[in-house]
Amino acid sequence: MCSSDLAPSDRCAKGTSYVLAAVDQLKKEGIPFEFRLIEGMPNDQLRVLLAEADIVVDQLFSYVIATLALESLATGNVVLSRYSPSFAHIPAECPVVNVNMYTLTDQLRRVLLDRHMRRRLAYAGREYVEKYHSHVRVVQQILAWLEPGGADAYDFVPRFFRDSFVMPAELLKEEKRLKKEEGRGKI
Repeated sequence: MCSSDLAPSDRCAKGTSYVLAAVDQLKKEGIPFEFRLIEGMPNDQLRVLLAEADIVVDQLFSYVIATLALESLATGNVVLSRYSPSFAHIPAECPVVNVNMYTLTDQLRRVLLDRHMRRRLAYAGREYVEKYHSHVRVVQQILAWLEPGGADAYDFVPRFFRDSFVMPAELLKEEKRLKKEEGRGKI
């Protein structure tokens, strides 16, 4: 269950298995660090945890920087997450370490071992959030969208499914199987 007042807990969508594998690998290498898995945690508890943390790994299958990543940046954490700078129009100075399931272990190792880098990214994160995600900036953006033609400049171009989306072959097979079963009255 995901809701606005709980830390997300959809392991598959977040790539939790890859995070746990990376943590296990780095522990086997003898890199000392404390790890806490955050799932289903009320926001007030999450904020306390983020204030004590140094590094947060967020979603590995996203195209955008999500709320947990932004909250983590605001509290001075280094954030590792997957995002598409061009798709989501992420500014070049974004300090989120862009990772995926293949690069997570190496990038997490790098962040854990390079204290100077960790410190630089932590300070840059707070500045980034204040510059691009402050309440004033968000309200200004909403007001601009309400102007005539304002929504036309919205970050996510609604042509993605028409121009770019390709149905994964396995999902297509599953959809066909379900359709056949539905036709036979099994569903």
